[in-house]
Amino acid sequence: MKLRLLLFSLLASAFLNDLLAVPPAYITLPDGVILFTDPLLTGSPHAVKLEVIADNIIRVIAAPGKEIAPGNSLVTVYHKKPGLTWNVIPSEESLRLKTPKLIATIDRKTGAVTFTDLTGKKILAEKQPFGRSFQSAVFDGKRYYTLTQTFQTTGDDAWYGLGQHQNGIMNYRGQQVTFFQNNTEVAIPFLISSKNYGVLWDNYYWDLLRQGVNVAAAAIAESVTLQNGGANTTKTILASKIIETKGLVQIPYTQITLSNNVLKQNAGW
Repeated sequence: MKLRLLLFSLLASAFLNDLLAVPPAYITLPDGVILFTDPLLTGSPHAVKLEVIADNIIRVIAAPGKEIAPGNSLVTVYHKKPGLTWNVIPSEESLRLKTPKLIATIDRKTGAVTFTDLTGKKILAEKQPFGRSFQSAVFDGKRYYTLTQTFQTTGDDAWYGLGQHQNGIMNYRGQQVTFFQNNTEVAIPFLISSKNYGVLWDNYYWDLLRQGVNVAAAAIAESVTLQNGGANTTKTILASKIIETKGLVQIPYTQITLSNNVLKQNAGW
C-alpha cells in the first residue's frame, strides 16, 4: 500500500510539473497579444503574435516554438501611431483582436489567423488546418526552418505587385514567383489585392536557398527571350553561376569604392 501511494505521489508530481511547464493559452501585451497553439495538433506549442501597427494594419509573427526571437525588420520600419486602442475577445475556439477598423481572429488550436471587417466579412485567411508549417533545414552548417504559408480568399480576388518580373503575368494568384535580385528582376515582397488589402511578407531570408544551393540553382536557372528596344534579347541565368556564388548577388563596385573597401565582393563575382 505504501508503495502504491508513493508511486501515485510521484506521478502526480510529474503531472503537476508538466502543467506548470505549459505556457498560458495567451498573453496580452502592450502592443497586441500572443497565443500558444494546441501541442496535440502542432506537435509543440507554437507562438503566434498579433501586433497592432495601426487601426488597419496588424502584423502577424509566428514561431515554431514558445519563444519569438527579438529582432528588427530589414524590410520596413514599423511606425506606430500614438493612442492606438483595441480589444482582445477570447472564446473557447478562438481569440479575437478588434481595432476600430479590423478584426483578426486566431484559432486557439491551430494558430491560423483570419482577417475580417467589423461586420464579419472575410478579407483574408490562413488555410485551415496547417496552412502554416515549419520544417527544419540545414544550410551552410547552420540550422534554419523552411516555411510554408498558404492563404485562402474569395474566388473573385486578384493579387498584384511582388516587384518587377519578366514573365508577362499581372495577376499572380495561383502563380509561382521566385524572389531574387538580378538584372531586370526586382523582388518586392508586397502584394496588393483587387479587394483593397495588402500583404507584406516580412521574411527576408530566401526560403528556396535554405533548401540547398543546388535546389535553388535548379529552380532559378533559365534562358528566355525578351524584347529589348524592339529587338529579341536572350536572358540566361546559369545554374553553375548560382552554385559558384552560393546564391549571393554581386555588390556594385561603386558601393565597394564608397566604403573604402570595407565591403568585400561576394565570392564568384
